[in-house]
Amino acid sequence: MKIHSFISALILALLLGWTCAQAQNPVKALDNIHKKADKAFMASFQQGWAPFDNLLNTLEKANQKQTSRYLTYWRAFVHYYASVFALKTQNKEKGQVHNAKALNLLKSIKNKSSDDYVLLAMNTSIGISFDHSIAMVAKAEVESYYEKAFKLNSKNIRAYYAKANSDFYTPKEYGGGLQVESLALKGLDFKDTYSTHINAPAWGREDIYGLLVRYYIREDQKQKALKYCKQGLKKYPDSYELKSNLKKLSK
Repeated sequence: MKIHSFISALILALLLGWTCAQAQNPVKALDNIHKKADKAFMASFQQGWAPFDNLLNTLEKANQKQTSRYLTYWRAFVHYYASVFALKTQNKEKGQVHNAKALNLLKSIKNKSSDDYVLLAMNTSIGISFDHSIAMVAKAEVESYYEKAFKLNSKNIRAYYAKANSDFYTPKEYGGGLQVESLALKGLDFKDTYSTHINAPAWGREDIYGLLVRYYIREDQKQKALKYCKQGLKKYPDSYELKSNLKKLSK
């Protein structure tokens, strides 16, 4: 009996180890995934939903072959971009579909990371735009997710960006705009990622530069806007937003 128990325990340990290893193995479909998501987002304004559908289809096929928490994260990320596109094109129905899929994916992740909570907060927040009736509950959830994100990693640049961005879009009469600058600038102090995994998210810095420029333009602080626009372009010379704003600021 002892031998059988030992063998059973050994098999279970090997299976668990194999499962964990599978979850952590690099996923080929996620190579340059953030750039692919950005490209799909920009292309959607000319081609409609096809760029998102194609990218999501590729990720779905990869998910059928290999289990990975990063596949779940990036599928949710693409759905988030699709939700933003739906919001910009006033397609409420499509927006709700992609938002629901993103939320379901993120909520399915066990032992969520700081980045998982950040993306969960972002998707919950944009969901309010498609259904105002959930605002009260959703806002409380968003704050809870950010709290958990910062608790797990107080140096997460994406957490600082996302919360600053949320504050930027909160109307001033509701206390919005007071933390944009401080959160965004603090976020720039940290690394793009503290993970060694090739598929781990590392976005956020370019987004912070874009946010700071928008914020300073709105607050009529042209010199600061120019400073961070030029600073951002040194690191991200192909940034469409930064290049567009530099033209406006240079007039």
